[in-house]
Amino acid sequence: MSDIDRRAVKVLLALCDIDRKELADRLGYERRYVNNVLCGSTRPSPAFCRAFGDAIAELVFGERFRCGRMFPAAPVLELVRRRARYAPRKRDFYSDNGINMNYISSRQFLSEAVVDRICSSLGVHPSALYGEDYEQEAS
Repeated sequence: MSDIDRRAVKVLLALCDIDRKELADRLGYERRYVNNVLCGSTRPSPAFCRAFGDAIAELVFGERFRCGRMFPAAPVLELVRRRARYAPRKRDFYSDNGINMNYISSRQFLSEAVVDRICSSLGVHPSALYGEDYEQEAS
């Protein structure tokens, strides 16, 4: 389905000394989705491509390269839990939206890329969660 250079992925992961599970955790995506994208059976979303690029750059160039800002995880966690209550099957809800609840619930802060990706998939602007703090940080 997708033209993924599997050899390049293996080399990148080996050079960064990280496996697919760790990469999925770092990106905030479900492991199954990351595996499907990296195997070429699922087309990556633009948000995944940005998150993947940022994660690899941070691994290669170090913490000082970290792209974006960090936001408290609690508002996103509450939004996801609230929306999941109305889903017929929570597992499908999380999978369809590329949400890894273990990742979100185990973090005190989420990167701007993760917040944007989750908010976009749920149709909510991050400023609705973070108010003026998000807008001030953005300007």
